[in-house]
Formats: sequence, C-alpha cells, structure tokens
Amino acid sequence: SVRQYGRGGKAGGQALPPMTLSYALKPQADGDIDPEDSTNKKLQYPRLTRVDNGYGGMVEFTYQQKHYDHTYSYRVSERRQGDGMGQVSRVGYAYGGECYAYKNAVCNRVNSRNDALLGHNWAEETLYAFDGSVETKVRHHFHNDANQATGREKKTEVKTPDGATILRETDNIWETDNSYGGNDDRYWSRLTQSKTCQEGVCTK
Repeated sequence: SVRQYGRGGKAGGQALPPMTLSYALKPQADGDIDPEDSTNKKLQYPRLTRVDNGYGGMVEFTYQQKHYDHTYSYRVSERRQGDGMGQVSRVGYAYGGECYAYKNAVCNRVNSRNDALLGHNWAEETLYAFDGSVETKVRHHFHNDANQATGREKKTEVKTPDGATILRETDNIWETDNSYGGNDDRYWSRLTQSKTCQEGVCTK
C-alpha cells in the first residue's frame, strides 16, 4: 500500500487513507520449457489486479492469457471501476492483429526471440453504463511495424453502441527516424499532425 503524509511526515503528520495495490502471480511459460517439480518453481511475474484508493473507490483488472509457442503473455480483457457508492462501471477490451517477438517478426525491432506478445494492430474498448448497457465503442489503431512509429496510435474511431457507425475519427501522422543519431539501436518518433472529423467537419 501507499500512504501519503502531510507536514511533519510519518512521525507527526496527518495521513491520508492508504492506496492499496493488489497483484496476482502469472506463469510466463508452459510446462514444456518451465516444468514445476519439488526442486523447481515456475517463473511467475506479478500483474496488477486491483487498486483501492482508500475512500471506497476501486479499479479491478481481468487478464486474458495468450500462448505462443511455449511462452505466456497477458492482456487486459476487462476493467471494472467502482465509485465507492455501490455503482460499478465496466470497460471490455478486444484485440486484433497480434505480433509476437519471434525472429524476423514485422514488429520486432531488435530481432530477438522470446515469443512474448509485443503489440496489436488494434484494440477496442466497449464502455458499459452502470446498468450494463453499452454506451459506446472506441477502436484504437496502432502502428505495428518496426519501421513505422511502432506502438503509436495512428487512428481512433468512436462508434455507436452497436459498432456499426463511426461518430468521430482522429487520424495521426508520425515522423520517425529508425537510426536516430546514426545509431541503429536508437529509435525516434514524434507526432506531426492530428486531424479529427465529426459529422463531416474536420479540425487539425
């Protein structure tokens, strides 16, 4: 947990309610390359599952496990947010265009191989109201090529609850340098233009 103190510090200051962060250990590989027995414990990394703000509010995360070759990766499938008054809203996540860290993968700049999930072509949020109805959907499109603005958002689409109609679209243009300063190991990108269109009217 994290606790903030006022003037005087921990010894004599007034303290705010602590913020508590909770984690769950997730395995990183299957039993073929990381078996568990009496002398070996599986390699596990902590994943954030819940944050409590100390005033009754909280955020919870649910993860989806992805299995490529023998490696496990994780991505958020749902986020739940409570206001401390008994109401909980949800955001669901869907993904497409996965790219993993295998040799010569289009998204793998350093060309190393550990088979971990590096990114996606797009991720879509479904925002739910307190009553469980869908309020809106937002799809984020990303550059997922090592020679582009890798990981940067190139397009955002805000859609109707059924996902059939785009209400607002934002397009981003990125400038990149794949060998910044003459060094192939240094990568540089910056946003040069952003254009948003809604109901036929566009602004930059």
